[in-house]
Amino acid sequence: MVLYHSSCSCYANFQERFGGYQLYLSNATDSPTQGVLCYEDQSINKADVKLDIEHQCPFVARYVTVYNYRNNPKRRSWYSDNAILELCEVMVFGCAVGRHGPGNNNCSNMCQGSCYGGNCNPKTGVCFYCETGKYGDFCNLDCPSNCKDNRCQKDGGNCFECVPGTYSDKCDETCPVTCNETLCEKNTGTCYGCIPGKYGDKCDLTCPLTCNETFCEKGTGNCFGCVPQTYGNRCQYNCSTNCENSLCAQDSGHCNNCSPGKYGDFCEFNCSNNCKNTKCLRNNGSCEECVIGKYGDVCQYNCSTNCRDMVCAQDNGHCTACVPTKRGEICQLDCPENCQNGICDKTTASCSGCVGGFFGTNCSMPCISNCSECDQNSGECTKCVAGLYGLSCSMTCGHCSRCVMDSGVCSTECDTGYEGNFCRTRKQAQTPSTPPTSPVGPIVGAVVGVILAAVIVTVLIILFRRRRLSAGKPKSFDGILHSNLKQDNIYNEEVEKRSKTQGEAEKNMYSNISAEEEEEPSKETGNVYINAAEVSREESTPAENVYSNTGPVGFPLSELISIVQTKLQNKSEIFEKEYKVCLFIVIFVGGEKPEYLETPPTSGQYLATAPNGIRTRDTEVERL
Repeated sequence: MVLYHSSCSCYANFQERFGGYQLYLSNATDSPTQGVLCYEDQSINKADVKLDIEHQCPFVARYVTVYNYRNNPKRRSWYSDNAILELCEVMVFGCAVGRHGPGNNNCSNMCQGSCYGGNCNPKTGVCFYCETGKYGDFCNLDCPSNCKDNRCQKDGGNCFECVPGTYSDKCDETCPVTCNETLCEKNTGTCYGCIPGKYGDKCDLTCPLTCNETFCEKGTGNCFGCVPQTYGNRCQYNCSTNCENSLCAQDSGHCNNCSPGKYGDFCEFNCSNNCKNTKCLRNNGSCEECVIGKYGDVCQYNCSTNCRDMVCAQDNGHCTACVPTKRGEICQLDCPENCQNGICDKTTASCSGCVGGFFGTNCSMPCISNCSECDQNSGECTKCVAGLYGLSCSMTCGHCSRCVMDSGVCSTECDTGYEGNFCRTRKQAQTPSTPPTSPVGPIVGAVVGVILAAVIVTVLIILFRRRRLSAGKPKSFDGILHSNLKQDNIYNEEVEKRSKTQGEAEKNMYSNISAEEEEEPSKETGNVYINAAEVSREESTPAENVYSNTGPVGFPLSELISIVQTKLQNKSEIFEKEYKVCLFIVIFVGGEKPEYLETPPTSGQYLATAPNGIRTRDTEVERL
């Protein structure tokens, strides 16, 4: 390629403009600098820049580009400020692909077949590049056999890379067998890594035997880890015997852990004897846990004697629980005196239970006097004092020392002479038993006894009623006042008060008169109480006010108990007085109170005792 620059004298400064130009060969024109740089002007002085010059560019290309540029600052101080090309002519000479020829450039010779792409220098025939496995000017020499992928440099034949296990320029040297996987650096033969137990550039040195699994650094021989009980770069030192299992850090020799009772970097100090199992922290000797009764970092303080089992928190000495009767952080305060077993909450002083007779959070309030125990929260009775029962323990048990709170059933044996669930029934006098001869006698006797008892009861009732009618005792009915009688009761009693006239005393009479004993009431009677059946027989009654029983006149004897209980539940005053008399007679004649009277009809409180030990409800019955 020949370049001719303008020689016109009017451009005396052409060298300043042309200096630093470049020649590129390429197969495309996308960029001025695309392709292969064939030549670059590097003239130091302005006078060194040639105007007419021939350049050899031994490349195969389609385009030749002449390029110049200016940087700021400029590469040379004498360069012009602007890049300017002033060329008169550019001549390019060459041969067709695969040909060359000397002399007049007739290109009559063929390039060597091993030239890459069949291209060679058009004048000399020297190959630009070689095919794989060849080297030399004409690519007629073979690359060394140990070159990786059979590739070597065109000039000299040195391998770009070696096959594994070889090194040197032509890969004709073998790597040391102590190299890991026999791999080494191409130029020097230095091993990339060593097999276990070896170190050094060529892995020809032996690692210390105290290295763990004899592994050490390739360059220094320092151990990656030590065998137990040793430390140091080459594991040349022994760990302290106070180290747990004699294990310590490789770099410093500090124990990983200490044997029981020791602490410090080398476990050279003794733990406090108050440490549980004499174990403490390695770095400062603080106890992991204290023996019972001690607290503090090294368990140097005593727990309060009021701590239950002498156990307290290690950090502050606060008791985890208190002995009975004590509370507070260190159990220095007393529980309320009425706490059951003296036990209360350590923080709030709330009792877990109360002693008998008290209730409340702190058991400071007394139960009612009839309770021996009551609910801690509500104060309701849960246990009565001996001899009482009921929700509020206000009712008296029968003839026994204790009875069930809810029902009154005796829970202890009855007093002498009483029996039954409630111990209210007197025992019958027992006669000596005789050997049974025949069941007929007892049966006949029982029937006769029942009939006789019924006749006696009937006779007594008749005599009693006649006596009351003839006696005319107004005081026996003093308790029956007109103002106290209810108009709407089981007897449908209508009460009217008769006005007192002429100073006569008002008289009250009550009568249950059977059909056989019908008598005409006295004209002077103020108030007469008769059965409704009798009233219906009279067309008119002399008395101004009549109190009539509307209940059944005739009924089976088997229904007597049910009727009596029904009337008592309605609390009729008139029937109550009549019932007292009947009760006295039945008990007196029968000799034993029936089971349905186990609990008295009302409160069960007797005011007097009649003959034969029979309890009555008022003195009216007693006088009978």
